[in-house]
Amino acid sequence: KLPVDLLSLSSHKIYGPQGAGALYVRPGISLVPLLGGGGQEFKLRSGTQAVPIIAGFGTAAELAMQELVTETPRLIGLRDRLFDLLSDVPNLVPTGDRLHRLPHHASFCLLNADGERLSGKAVVRQMNLAGIAISAG
Repeated sequence: KLPVDLLSLSSHKIYGPQGAGALYVRPGISLVPLLGGGGQEFKLRSGTQAVPIIAGFGTAAELAMQELVTETPRLIGLRDRLFDLLSDVPNLVPTGDRLHRLPHHASFCLLNADGERLSGKAVVRQMNLAGIAISAG
């Protein structure tokens, strides 16, 4: 139902094991393999599949679906509270639309006194010195 050509998913983003992922390819889209080799993954990627990790991804997806109804409003509440608490921080600018975003996603840019974006590296370094762990990725 989504109007997408390609959609990639990572197991570890839904608390599944690292090393497994999925790729949705809309019918009619042609892909060319980057590497030749075995016939795995419809001849798009060679290599031995890690069956236990793939099964763990499936279990994580099932659990995520079961928790979606309760987890989504909880995450929206946390996200919105974070935006509210940070709304008066000078030079902190939210990226994207505040409400039309994933329930678990909050993203900000820090600006210097001239209104220019600070680099992620500079922000991470300063926050680390203040005892706050963040990611610039």
